[in-house]
Amino acid sequence: MSVYVFTGPTLSSEEARAELDAIYLPPVSQGDVYRATLRRPRAIGIIDGYFECVPAVWHKEILWAMTQGIHVYGSASMGTLRAVELAAFGMEGIGAIFEAYRDGTLEDDDEVAVAHGPAETGYRPLSVAMVNIRFTLSAAAKAGVIGPRADRKVPFLPGPELPEDPGGRFQGGSARG
Repeated sequence: MSVYVFTGPTLSSEEARAELDAIYLPPVSQGDVYRATLRRPRAIGIIDGYFECVPAVWHKEILWAMTQGIHVYGSASMGTLRAVELAAFGMEGIGAIFEAYRDGTLEDDDEVAVAHGPAETGYRPLSVAMVNIRFTLSAAAKAGVIGPRADRKVPFLPGPELPEDPGGRFQGGSARG
């Protein structure tokens, strides 16, 4: 049996392969978990997924995968969001970002949204997740690089704006994953 992992801009499949022998797939979108489940993997991991330009992965397809005996894990971006929403039903969240959502420290989806390019670019990130900016500022404050209160100003920043794509270079618009 195998493990399927949906990843993209936040963790390349090359980086992930160094940690886990698995089948790596592009960022998850609607229907992908259903199709992966038909292959009967031992587990499915969701890291990155589409938000706006392509329909997002359905909660019901994740629930259905779990009813088929497949363990489903989520981390980082779309994986964290779905894991928090479906934890009561058995989806397992992994990592500090999941824990921050679970504990209510983070609430908004845009904290983990990352605009990215298409497959031809290796899902190259076109933005930085707000949670990464907050972590970096917090670490800089702890190291004395910035003032101790500078990192507290970030909660007032708006969520990420998607870049304009008038030429349609990014699959008919920008993707969030």
